[in-house]
Amino acid sequence: MEPLAELQIADSRFLGFAFNVTTAQEALERQSQLKAQYADAAHVPVTWRLADDAVGGCDEDDEPLHSVESGCLPLVPSGLAVVIVRYFGTQLLG
Repeated sequence: MEPLAELQIADSRFLGFAFNVTTAQEALERQSQLKAQYADAAHVPVTWRLADDAVGGCDEDDEPLHSVESGCLPLVPSGLAVVIVRYFGTQLLG
């Protein structure tokens, strides 16, 4: 899978992916696929919002607590999962 976006901040690199999903399991499966494809990445968190889910869900994948939940989830529209592949550099960003 090719990323929709790539971002470099300091010496960390982020790859962004988005997928239509109808279940949380689909979102987690996409995350697993990207973890396998980018096995050398530091973190591969996922956030999703189902069509009937006003709250949504996420798996932070060992990022600091609530990084994905508070940073990404509010921006995710219904029916979509967003996966971020992060290559961690040497500089803490938060």
